[in-house]
Amino acid sequence: MLRPLTFCACLCAAAMAQANPTIEENWNTYPVDGATASEIHGQMHGRGPDGYWAYADWNVEWSDACDVHVTINYQMPRHENPEVMDEKLRLSWERMIKVLGGHEEQHGKHGIAAAEEIAEADCEGANAIISKWAEADRQYDEDTDHGLTEGVFFPDEADPNARKVSAGGQGEDLPLQSETKAQPQTCENAGGNAEENFPLCGSDLSLSSDQRQEGLTTDKTTGGRSENR
Repeated sequence: MLRPLTFCACLCAAAMAQANPTIEENWNTYPVDGATASEIHGQMHGRGPDGYWAYADWNVEWSDACDVHVTINYQMPRHENPEVMDEKLRLSWERMIKVLGGHEEQHGKHGIAAAEEIAEADCEGANAIISKWAEADRQYDEDTDHGLTEGVFFPDEADPNARKVSAGGQGEDLPLQSETKAQPQTCENAGGNAEENFPLCGSDLSLSSDQRQEGLTTDKTTGGRSENR
């Protein structure tokens, strides 16, 4: 009885050690402290990433041995003193933040799916897989109007048809590019800023009034970047 159990334990440990892809998710926030919707809007535009409410981006890397790693970075607003809002506005804020986070997280799931598919394919056709999930990001934003139809607007009485809340997806017809490095290999999207050799292969910044997609090389996306303004 001990032998099979020991053998199983070894197999399980080996499987855990060889987990592929590895997934890293980072949630970050920036502060707002306004008491009115107008103040909060102004703070999100002034303090949010590139003037947007929130973003998510995903980056896939793989080595010559097809060790795949996906990093997903999220940035969201955080109200430092919600008590300054009246109850109606506070509840509206809490509702919006929950929906906004779910929208960004869905883009992150596309990055995970891309990494899993690349690993399953032994890294064959990796750039095509990245492009496929980048298109999924774009289509998701198109289907949800960048989160607006899901409820990404604030406050609750705001007319969701009065503005376009998000931009992202594949972006403004930016061509997908790829760069192969000896170790690791990465994918890039034209127009991105390459920082730390960590290209992004997908991202979303939700709630924006204009559509733009910045490519990948670090914290932009090859996939989707949906910016919420």
